[in-house]
Amino acid sequence: MSGYTLPECLYIKGLVEALIWDELVELAKDFQRKWALDKDYELLSKLDLSQAFVSRVSSMYRTGMGGILLRELTHFYKGHFDRMPFESRKELEKEADDMAFNAILKAPLQDRKSGILGFLSAYLLAFYVNPNLTPNDNYYREDERLFSQFDKIQDTDLKRRANVLVAYILNHWLKVSHQKEVIIVNHKEKEAVEEIRNILNVL
Repeated sequence: MSGYTLPECLYIKGLVEALIWDELVELAKDFQRKWALDKDYELLSKLDLSQAFVSRVSSMYRTGMGGILLRELTHFYKGHFDRMPFESRKELEKEADDMAFNAILKAPLQDRKSGILGFLSAYLLAFYVNPNLTPNDNYYREDERLFSQFDKIQDTDLKRRANVLVAYILNHWLKVSHQKEVIIVNHKEKEAVEEIRNILNVL
């Protein structure tokens, strides 16, 4: 079970953190990607967390968390704590998001791949924390936060992987939180993401 591709690893890791294991196994049965048609998802509960699986997830986690740490350090670097009484907290959070993600976009290729997808995974998990997308004074809406960075990805392969990640995780979130579902067609994850974005606009 060590031959999982990076998007699969990200998908599984994100759901492990956000959901209970039984839900993950049920969902994974539907995750029939072109590179995973021969996988027996009944065996997910017996995953051998070694070799390529751990290598890919660790790479994503390490670089992605590096980006999260960078965005937190940005608050200090930019003097946000001194500026906070005079500026919108949302503006300062966006400045931190932008600076961290832009730094990842300039990283070496392999770190850039895992870092971007890892960073997006953190944004995606935020949807489960605030399933109703309830606004608050500290952060802009989860979908705005995600897509403001997602739209910056120019690399074709990275965009494809990002579309897979976003389409499947947000579609599951929609089903769990809003009883809505988007049909995701192989090779057409981009269209699924656009449909999900349209749904988010009216939630």
